[in-house]
Amino acid sequence: MVETAPVPAVSLEAQILIISHLYPSVFNPTYGLFIHQHVRALQGAGVKLRVVVPVPWPPPLLRERPRWRGYAQILRETDSFDGVPVRRLAYLTGPRPFHVFAGLGLAIALRGFLPRLRRDFPFDLIHAHNLTPDGWAANLVAPRLGVPVVCSIRGSDLNLYPQESRVTRLATSYVLRRSARIVAVSAALGAKANAFSKGRAGPVVIYNGVETGCFRPVAGQRELRRGLALPEDRRIILFVGDLAEDKGVLDLLQATRQLRRPHGDIHLLLVGSGELLETVRRWARSAEWAGALSVPGPVPHARVADYCRASDFFAFPSHAEGMPNALLEAMACGLPCVASRVGGIPEAIQHEVSGLLVPAKSPEALASALVRLLAQPDLACALGAAAAQSIANRFCWGANAEAHLAVYRTVLEANR
Repeated sequence: MVETAPVPAVSLEAQILIISHLYPSVFNPTYGLFIHQHVRALQGAGVKLRVVVPVPWPPPLLRERPRWRGYAQILRETDSFDGVPVRRLAYLTGPRPFHVFAGLGLAIALRGFLPRLRRDFPFDLIHAHNLTPDGWAANLVAPRLGVPVVCSIRGSDLNLYPQESRVTRLATSYVLRRSARIVAVSAALGAKANAFSKGRAGPVVIYNGVETGCFRPVAGQRELRRGLALPEDRRIILFVGDLAEDKGVLDLLQATRQLRRPHGDIHLLLVGSGELLETVRRWARSAEWAGALSVPGPVPHARVADYCRASDFFAFPSHAEGMPNALLEAMACGLPCVASRVGGIPEAIQHEVSGLLVPAKSPEALASALVRLLAQPDLACALGAAAAQSIANRFCWGANAEAHLAVYRTVLEANR
């Protein structure tokens, strides 16, 4: 059974330890930003908490590689981030294929570290974000400490990781069975968790929130475009997220090629980083895409809001999702959105009411939906307005915090 979390106003005297390898840093301030927003919402609700951010220990032989050099930089950061007490904990893992054992390496690091932390911060509950490696490690060490574990499912930890190896499948099943409570960011993920665990997960669905103070419709699109060096005489289609094949970036490029033949004023804007970043930047400099493709790369979160408000449409053709915050933020800005009918996306977008849904991996369907928005400005305007209203009504960080407080209290009472 998948439950939708209640949202009563509850108080919580207990202290909570958050464990999440997804967390922003000075080195990468947008990585896992939604986890930080969730933590700040809990702080705003009066929760006493600490955050432990597992970071792979970079062996000397790998420290010249960009990814591992980045880990070394993160481990040197101070024990706070934006007003949140954060401890970055090194643990032993390795590149593929050894990364499947990351949960075991993290458990060893936590086993030595958490008893010391608990002397200064006597936490009553661990909340792990991601089934593996965070939830796996937390459930291995929590029994020695006598504290329960709540584990959140975010998306890739259930949609992708279990397909990588038998080890990860077994670890995922272990976490779903052993955690005191499972929280899913969409009903689709919750149903998948129940199927994976043969009905033993019993997840609670709690949606992420959106910072509507930052992501909201505003006037002045022309001025925003000037400030962002975007063309003022084009209709801009925006994508924000990981520039990777499984996010549908290549599908979007193919669809845009089809659109440009009858609609020469189309401009595609790709915001984010990822494995395809340098590839699409090369294409942006090519004769085929000259003046029709912008790739600013990763940008600060507040700048993402500016790019949303400077654009005309938002496309999110991902192949698999939990509940994508980039889509929710675009909707909050009043952008008419076209997105894949996968994961939790149909829970955010009501087809033909607050956006358009298309099959995943179908550039033709994506192009067709975008043509409708280009040809029917009244429809686009109505979808954008409905999207902004839907986010304001349903995706709020305050409600997210209150729902988690209710889960924590239920788990703590059962643990006593």
